[in-house]
Amino acid sequence: MVGGKHKRRVTMSDDKNDSAAVVVRSLTAAAMEVRKVDRPHDGAAVMVVPDGCRLEDLSLFMRERPARVKRMVTLVDVQSFIRYVIEHKGSETRIFASVLQDPFGLTAVVDYDGTNKVAPAERASFATHICKLACTPTDAWREWRGANKQLFTQDNFATFIEERQPDVLEPRGADMLELARSIEATQGVSFKRKIRLDNGDVSFAFDDKTEAVAGMNGQLRIPEKLVLKFPVFLGMPEQCIECRFRYRLEGGKLALSYEIVRPQEMILTTLRKMLEVVVDETGVPAFIGEYR
Repeated sequence: MVGGKHKRRVTMSDDKNDSAAVVVRSLTAAAMEVRKVDRPHDGAAVMVVPDGCRLEDLSLFMRERPARVKRMVTLVDVQSFIRYVIEHKGSETRIFASVLQDPFGLTAVVDYDGTNKVAPAERASFATHICKLACTPTDAWREWRGANKQLFTQDNFATFIEERQPDVLEPRGADMLELARSIEATQGVSFKRKIRLDNGDVSFAFDDKTEAVAGMNGQLRIPEKLVLKFPVFLGMPEQCIECRFRYRLEGGKLALSYEIVRPQEMILTTLRKMLEVVVDETGVPAFIGEYR
């Protein structure tokens, strides 16, 4: 103490603390005053900053285009999927096929992780550009698969066969139409027994008691199988699908149905053929399995 007055000793650390406090307060005040606005004439983003600073156009710091694509595209037609992959594919694009259970489909990861053959700096690795193919059943497949193993009355079965006649390859269209009409004509008759014919077809003996006289006897012949032909999924070629005729005879009444032969195996074969087509046309490596 000199002259009765206290003198404060100022150290270097005090100077640093005071300066830091001033800087913090200034930055806090500036942050509270900064706000984002849009220029009304061109929409360019700018910042309004405190006095002593300038108005900076942020468009100077913006990219002309995104650093990478972030997109998920879902298609329902295989040809659309092929065109999209061809337009966007790179050396690291990969396709994954989900073929074991519904929903079936293909997934193309356009910017998939690079392989060990590519330098790490050149690997895409983001995996944010993805195209999915949702295998979409055709109307014909939905109708036939939906009624598979379903028991029909004679009238309903005849109606179903007439409506889906264009899908039938064997027996011929005219024969199938005649079969439907024959089935419909035997409504109300009493079926007695079935007879296995030499060619594998089945014939049902019936007795029509609706006549006032003694009645009319006859036979209703049903082929052993149906062969259908149509594409299972949109964008795929037509294929043959085999079905067996099924029937039930109880109390003189005939119920009919059909059974698609090994449908799961047939779908798996169809999907594998689809994958072969996609790989052949796009040149992109493919794997069977889920992509998540």
